[in-house]
Amino acid sequence: MPTSQEIKSDIGDQALMQAILDFQRNKNVDVLAITQDDTFQNIAVAKEIETQRLDILPVSEVFKERYRNVDWNNIARFIYVLAVIFGVLKVSIGSVKASIYGVWAGKKKDDWERENIKIETDNPKFIKKARLMIEPLII
Repeated sequence: MPTSQEIKSDIGDQALMQAILDFQRNKNVDVLAITQDDTFQNIAVAKEIETQRLDILPVSEVFKERYRNVDWNNIARFIYVLAVIFGVLKVSIGSVKASIYGVWAGKKKDDWERENIKIETDNPKFIKKARLMIEPLII
């Protein structure tokens, strides 16, 4: 049964790769590395670690059709689940770029229980609009 587990390493691709190799050997498991980094992917492939490259898709490709009457609560839950599974979602819509974190250093038990996400962006308008959409969902 597939599972996930957080492992710690020193900073840098080589240190992370060594931690993955040690984990794979010590637990006698197959590892799937998920990355957006070409260099890391090349290192992993050279070490015979299966990798999956995550590319940022244009919004028009993700949403080939316009959706109407979509329940915003379902979209919010979907974003939350994806952010937790992948750790971070990178969003790029026109000039707006944001990172949506489901997992971050210092995330507390209360954050997990309240299903909190962390959004980082340099665009204050995006934060303002995100709050207007998200705050009505808070119970």
